[in-house]
Amino acid sequence: MRRNLAKTKDNWIPFVNVAIVIVSLFVIVFCKVKLISMNYAFLKDSRLYGTFQDRYYKNIMTQAKRNRSERLEELAHSKKTLNWAKEGQVILIIGDKVAVPQ
Repeated sequence: MRRNLAKTKDNWIPFVNVAIVIVSLFVIVFCKVKLISMNYAFLKDSRLYGTFQDRYYKNIMTQAKRNRSERLEELAHSKKTLNWAKEGQVILIIGDKVAVPQ
């Protein structure tokens, strides 16, 4: 009886070894596929980040062009009737209070 058990045990050992090898190969392939999938997701996200960064810098440049000092000065003098300070005119700004002697 013990001899038969030993023989059946010896018959199963190669099958178990082959099963372990096959399962480990499937695990390796699954990990590689998952890694490739994650790399594609990272590539997509990095391209999207680059697009948003380009758009951000483009908006900053547009805002800088709109708010340049020459343009604001021209608007202030033409549309808001801002006048230049006259010679001898003193404009004093202290904290929240403004004193403008003329």
